[in-house]
Amino acid sequence: MKCTRIIFPIGILIAVTLYFSCIADNNKSVTAPGATLNNVETLCGDWAVITDGIYKYENNTWGVNSSISYQQCLITDKKTKKRGWTWTFSGKAPNWVYSYPEIIVGWKPWGQSTSTHKDYPVKLSDIKKLEIRYDVDLTTTGSYNLAPEIWLVREKPVSIPMQKPEALISTEIMFWMDYSSDARPAGSKVGSFKFDGKEYDLWVKADHNNSGDTVSWQIYSLVSKEKQLKGTIDVIGLVKALRDKGYKINMSEYVASVEFGNETIGPKPNSKATGTTWINKYEVELVKK
Repeated sequence: MKCTRIIFPIGILIAVTLYFSCIADNNKSVTAPGATLNNVETLCGDWAVITDGIYKYENNTWGVNSSISYQQCLITDKKTKKRGWTWTFSGKAPNWVYSYPEIIVGWKPWGQSTSTHKDYPVKLSDIKKLEIRYDVDLTTTGSYNLAPEIWLVREKPVSIPMQKPEALISTEIMFWMDYSSDARPAGSKVGSFKFDGKEYDLWVKADHNNSGDTVSWQIYSLVSKEKQLKGTIDVIGLVKALRDKGYKINMSEYVASVEFGNETIGPKPNSKATGTTWINKYEVELVKK
């Protein structure tokens, strides 16, 4: 099937870009719960995109394959214009991450991405403040997490987009703010610490790579001990806390992107994982020195 790209300009600051993948509208033998709600617009194609200023909503389905029955959609409330996403996956690949529907700010170092913001990638040592402020409603069954993250790259790309941008990746830092009891970060737990009044478990995996990848990177997962469906994440503060504890954080590297989404995780056989996330508030603030 031929892939189609359609762009609808809406005003000066907001544009909606729809990407319909070569697999049209997912494998629709199942229906995502949020897709059936009244007064809701859906975009259910793999990798569908809505661009709203510097915020790029992406229907990221990186871990699915043709053997999985699923539907995942970006959703918009027609009345309030509130956005979010919804999913359902069948139980054929337990513990495998199927997807990461998300909001991207900056340059995602995968595929042929462009940057949503002129200041990204931004050197860590040049950042005075980097905060994520958010408020979500989340309804789920099965395995999942709510895990904002940043990608660090070793150097600023000469040009964007570029071929094989993932070769620049050094580090992925995830902030698990909510998760099912059976969800498990990559690697192993190495300790716990308190930051800004909240307690986190720290999981680390060195030399991580996905099946078939020729590049690897380190993953730090900061797992909140309490559910945080709204609040402020002091990204640069947490990164410096990791560095101060002796973990390998190079302040001369660059934050390529700030991302916010749910990892949808394969349920047990003969069961389903479902969910709907509504974004009540989402802001990323970057202040450079």
